[in-house]
Amino acid sequence: MQLVVDKTNKVVVPDNLSNDNLEQFYSKLNVLLDKKPEEIEVDCSKLQRATSTHINILWDARYSCNEAGIKMRLVSISEGLVRVLKVLDLYDLLVEQEYQESVSSERRVIPEIDKDNNAIEMEFKATNGSIRSGIKKLKKFLGKADLEEISILELETIFYEVAMNICQHAQVSDNDLINLTATLTSDKIGLKFIYPGVSFDPTARVKDYDPGAVIKQRQKRGYGLIMINRMADEISYKRTDNDLNELYIEKYWGDSNA
Repeated sequence: MQLVVDKTNKVVVPDNLSNDNLEQFYSKLNVLLDKKPEEIEVDCSKLQRATSTHINILWDARYSCNEAGIKMRLVSISEGLVRVLKVLDLYDLLVEQEYQESVSSERRVIPEIDKDNNAIEMEFKATNGSIRSGIKKLKKFLGKADLEEISILELETIFYEVAMNICQHAQVSDNDLINLTATLTSDKIGLKFIYPGVSFDPTARVKDYDPGAVIKQRQKRGYGLIMINRMADEISYKRTDNDLNELYIEKYWGDSNA
């Protein structure tokens, strides 16, 4: 029996960021680096929606390849990943070929909104599995409206990054519940997150962002907050009278922050 040998210098970025998947990715990357090929392909075909952790992975690969004197090339780049890289001003640093986005630069409206069914409320635990289930519920709700796919991807990204930052910075436990109310109108959506824990204001934590400095400093954190603030149109935060955190986000249809 003849064994099939993988002769390609390609490593696939996992969608599911479990410890096992991350270990496999970095193990494969290190094997390729030891081979010292002229080029390593980083396959992004599984990333329909990219998170801040995925961006960290891509930067790790880019840095390691640069250190080894090996060219790195991203392949199978989805529209969602392109959008995230452009939001972070990292597109030109990581992508050679030009990809055309379908993002509209004009505000648009949804022709029909059912006013009796234009909102959804959910509670989810501060765990990765529960957060992913919440994203599926939000996506199903958004499917009722005539939205551009890129708008849905951005809202999924905002949901995920807000939830993960709440878990990391508000010091909530795995059993704490985060409440989300999403309300559709003809020209925008409002997302209201109410969560326990210590005071955590995402709007106060975004510093001046210099993508050039990211390379020099090998920035590992903070992408999520930048993504939230650049993909949203309005963000406000307050501490409620009963010691809860309330974060309100508005997102208009159309790319007003391009």
